[in-house]
Amino acid sequence: MSNSPLVTYTRISPYKNVMTNKKNTHIVIHHMAGNLSVETCGDIFQSSQSSANYGVDGEGRVGLYVEEKDRSWATANREIDSKAVTIEVANDQIGGNWHVSDTALNKTIDLCVDICKRNGISKLVFTGDKSGNLHAHKWYANTECPGPYLYSKFNYIADEVNKKLSGGSAPTPQPTPTPTPSNGYKVGDVIELKPDATYYDGTTIPNWVFNSTLYYRGANKNGIIFSTQKTGDITGVVKPDAIKGSASAGYLVKIDVQSLNVRKGPGTEYEVTTVVKDGEVFTIVDEDDGWGKLKSGAGWIYLKYTEAV
Repeated sequence: MSNSPLVTYTRISPYKNVMTNKKNTHIVIHHMAGNLSVETCGDIFQSSQSSANYGVDGEGRVGLYVEEKDRSWATANREIDSKAVTIEVANDQIGGNWHVSDTALNKTIDLCVDICKRNGISKLVFTGDKSGNLHAHKWYANTECPGPYLYSKFNYIADEVNKKLSGGSAPTPQPTPTPTPSNGYKVGDVIELKPDATYYDGTTIPNWVFNSTLYYRGANKNGIIFSTQKTGDITGVVKPDAIKGSASAGYLVKIDVQSLNVRKGPGTEYEVTTVVKDGEVFTIVDEDDGWGKLKSGAGWIYLKYTEAV
């Protein structure tokens, strides 16, 4: 079971239960009852005999304190914590409605989308009681948590998460051919496959394809789209380095999340080098287990939070 690629800070709490077969089906949102940074929240979870899987601070940074595969000590209820990912959110108002910043709220939505995608949760459902899968701490303990303001946003959070899940679960449409140059080619250019080329998923390309004239038809996040004719049906998709002379050409993607970490390598264990923003477009020149390498050399991004250009 993986953890979120949105994490920028990790400090694992000793207050957790290691599990061998945890299946995450729920999300429980809490508030920090303070305007804490992810570092301060991590410090508290070293000694408070409590913890959460994640924390989101007022700047929109995400901390990891208990891996998703393990049970956090967050909700004072073994049953729910054994099947939930728990999130602490920083407050920018102490007392009163316990307000949280828009930045923290938006990052919490992004984090919930990521949790749902990786755990196979097709829809986040808030019903106001325990029949849904978005839960509140106060249903399990004598507490105000997550506070009036954040709790009032639970319907909104579920709606926004489901909009993104719906968009993310739809098949990626093939791009409409245009004369605009992309990946170093124009639509209709003749391309040639390397002798050892396979389709992007490793499937063997039949000999008749190698023996045909092949035309560039565009690109998506899987690679370069080609066909044996200038218009009409697509023949297949190959990774960029399967095309002769195109190993460094790559393909274009657009960031489809509010912000996304760029890391030195293809995984959350690598250091964050910078952050890219929603709508920015980048060229991917290599892939590794769902991560894409930026042509600029800045590092790697998680491709699940991009869309084809």
